[in-house]
Amino acid sequence: MAKVLQIEEKYKITAIAGIGNYGVVMRARELSGERLVIKVCRLAGEDTYSYTHDNEEQEWNLTLREEFLNGITRLKELSGKDWIKVPTLKHTAEVSIGAANTLGVVIMSQIDGVSMQDFLFESSASSASKRAMVCKAAMTLKALHSHNRTHGDAHLGNFLVSGDDLVVIDLDRCLDVSPDLVLPKQRLMSMRYDIAIHLFKIPTSSWKLFVTTYDNPTVVSWKHGARFGSKKIEDARSMKKLAFEKLWPLYDEFETQQLERVYKH
Repeated sequence: MAKVLQIEEKYKITAIAGIGNYGVVMRARELSGERLVIKVCRLAGEDTYSYTHDNEEQEWNLTLREEFLNGITRLKELSGKDWIKVPTLKHTAEVSIGAANTLGVVIMSQIDGVSMQDFLFESSASSASKRAMVCKAAMTLKALHSHNRTHGDAHLGNFLVSGDDLVVIDLDRCLDVSPDLVLPKQRLMSMRYDIAIHLFKIPTSSWKLFVTTYDNPTVVSWKHGARFGSKKIEDARSMKKLAFEKLWPLYDEFETQQLERVYKH
């Protein structure tokens, strides 16, 4: 694989870390010994494509090139900030495979930790530790929003618990929501989408803690449930419906407009 990706002179792939419909994540080592993560996505090629992994067929869908470039841009601009933790970007490339296939490659520092999903539901961490991490996620999203950005895919799998730190990954759909660039309703909708997609997966018993820690009643408030303006949500099913049926179509349209304006050539 390293040879296919044209990186064999500097990196050695050691393991498959994750397989998804939009990419493959591998663990690797630089020849100097530094541990890294390599994320590979398909930017061009057949619309329908699949491969076999562990005797199971896996779809591998195309990733928008604009999202690939946006993820790189966001890693660069957020790296080193004291209000958010993201992986350190090491190298990026677009690799042509054959006549019509193009792979996007992103190489980043490796984060030792587990997804917030596994931390909250699978780990033996104490209740106090889990509550602390819920608060940290709320403060992280609040900081991101306060700095005029939204994540765009803020589910628990995109937050890694590493010791006492919370590291944010997969920023391909991160958008600029500066008041001087976007309409107030677009800004508010985008922030609410981040909150809804995150709350949908955490225990409902933690919603009040998250909302009160986030502490921005214009976006979401708490009164016997999570309130988005006049709409009150009390259960995960309703939160999922709000996130994916109401807010996601609006965010998707807004994302397309912004990324095409920035990255289309």
